[in-house]
Amino acid sequence: MTQKRLCPAPLRALAAVLAVLSSTAAPASLGPFEHGYGIPSMGMAGVAYGFARDTSALGANPAHAGTLGSRADIGISLIDPDANGEITGNAAGPDSVHLSKPVILPVPQLGTAFDLGERWSAGATFQSAGVGPEYRSNPFQRFGGGPTARLSLGQIGLVGVLAFRPAPGHHVGASISVGYQTLAVEGLQGFTAPEGSPANASVAPGAVTDRGTDGAFGANVAVGWHGRITDWLSAGAAYRSPTWTQKHDRYRGLLPEGGRLQLPAIYGAGIALQPLSSVTIAIDLQRFVFSDQKAFGNGIARLVDGNRLGSANGPGFGWRDVNALKIGVEWRATQRLALRAGYIDSRQPVRAGDTLFAFLGPVMSTTHYTAGASYRFGPWTVSGYWTYVPHETIRGEDSIPTQLGGGEADVGYHAKQAGLSLGRRFGGSR
Repeated sequence: MTQKRLCPAPLRALAAVLAVLSSTAAPASLGPFEHGYGIPSMGMAGVAYGFARDTSALGANPAHAGTLGSRADIGISLIDPDANGEITGNAAGPDSVHLSKPVILPVPQLGTAFDLGERWSAGATFQSAGVGPEYRSNPFQRFGGGPTARLSLGQIGLVGVLAFRPAPGHHVGASISVGYQTLAVEGLQGFTAPEGSPANASVAPGAVTDRGTDGAFGANVAVGWHGRITDWLSAGAAYRSPTWTQKHDRYRGLLPEGGRLQLPAIYGAGIALQPLSSVTIAIDLQRFVFSDQKAFGNGIARLVDGNRLGSANGPGFGWRDVNALKIGVEWRATQRLALRAGYIDSRQPVRAGDTLFAFLGPVMSTTHYTAGASYRFGPWTVSGYWTYVPHETIRGEDSIPTQLGGGEADVGYHAKQAGLSLGRRFGGSR
């Protein structure tokens, strides 16, 4: 017997709004996350700790509510993901190649910041995350799955921010985010053998796959600091907690801990240098702590060791923690026009021994090249960006358990992204 979650009317209304937004969350390029915070940031390698140009940066460092003045921003990022993979040497079927379906996925952006007085500021923004490949042919069909395979994870959070200026040039901030996560899985019928069967792999075989879309509320908190050290140097740092999330009851036989899928803690720091009045160089170092969250950190070896799907220590994606180095440059070519470029180098989250389940979450981008621009007219600013994520393949090593016929799963991913935003300054904006 499963426990029914309580959902009063106000929460149902909020869930309806957030569900619409979270359904657009796309396969991202840095774990389940987009590589930056807002269109200007994304054109500059995603730097956002010591440098900010719009209110989406509040999702990285809440202290920016005190640096941006009063403004509002709206934008959209479009992602063109391409996941692919190959299974070779597996006794359950012939060698096969699997390609994801072509799709362009939108991710909305919206935020505002405003001064509350000489020392206090506030703001709000959205933060989103997701993975979601859908394959033209199911790589798990050889194990008894259906004709198609899909995992769609989307999460959107509404972030409220409060910042304080303890000393001239320095701001501290804190935020709380209330979010909604949606999950749908298809094509894993091969893991639904009933209790007592020699092929049983799940603690709840009826709650593994093809159960429709399940929703869950979540929340996280963040704290941050930003300071201007000299006229040519500023710095910032922030920490975002793991996103506590309700369990997905419909998929309690798939995810560890009876259906829990929590986004990891994120922390980082950055500096912004201004060697010339028209040039800013920003450098961020960011860390994503995937290993602490069982749905992300547990590998397929857990299944071989007797931890069934859905159990307290059941298998997940098998990701390790990720460090990302982001380097961005902004050149203010004129008083109205700013040009940006950037480069990201990050660690590969997927281990070679966990590539089989990586078909469901092929987030393997370790290199990004970005470009962007902004144009100001009066109080308005229009910004755009473009990102290229080169193709990368991970070759499996002992990646398919002998119980499933052995062999290897090789998985790959590349993507292109672009976006536009419109921002407006108000009153005494900085």
